Amino acid sequence: PWVDGAIQELMGIVRVFWPGRGANYESTLTDYDFQMISLRYSCPLLARNNLLQGKVPTTPTSASIVAAFQTQEALKIIHDMEVEPGKALLINGLTNDIYKTEYPVVADRLHPQLEPIVELPTAMAATTTLAELLSIAQQQLGAEAILEFSHEIVISMVDPTNGEEEFFYKRMARLSEDKLVSPTTGVKREMRLTHRITGAEDFLDRTLADVDIAPLSIIRGRNGQKAAYFELTGDKESFLSFT
Repeated sequence: PWVDGAIQELMGIVRVFWPGRGANYESTLTDYDFQMISLRYSCPLLARNNLLQGKVPTTPTSASIVAAFQTQEALKIIHDMEVEPGKALLINGLTNDIYKTEYPVVADRLHPQLEPIVELPTAMAATTTLAELLSIAQQQLGAEAILEFSHEIVISMVDPTNGEEEFFYKRMARLSEDKLVSPTTGVKREMRLTHRITGAEDFLDRTLADVDIAPLSIIRGRNGQKAAYFELTGDKESFLSFT
């Protein structure tokens, strides 16, 4: 499940998305929304740069209310209490109104559930290498299995004028636009991207954290039509410790 919260000026929204239970996030978007996403995020580095520059308007009051509701819904999920997936709680800070609405399910925008999820009690982002996780996937799915991420990883940026290469191993969304520019020549560099690990890479000895994979992540392994989702369960004890 995903507890989503968003704010803009005095307006706020909180909603829970749960695969197989009501509408998913894509069902809430209009065709115009998809057009705007394509336009605004054709370069995710630019979007990240706007966030870093503080170009997202907000107010402390609306932010606090939305965050409180998000926390409440997350605690309900943790303690197996009832939530309302596919519905939104809208907060109007201008009129102090709070009301709910239910999103219609758009069938062709629903994605499959992550099944089966394979818990890995000893796998942790900080210590498990790409090679080790790939080996686990191959044991489960066959020798041709690969790993697939839900995001692009910037392996490196290459200066086309002199071949100079700088390595990053970061999610694209975590890099700002100015990283595209070569610090030596000032030209825009070319990005080497990947969202999968096949076994042919020369950085398989890196840990998952080294390539910007977060603790408790769920990573897909695939071999043709067969797939499994591997959870870094070993992170649970340390990552969810609040003492």
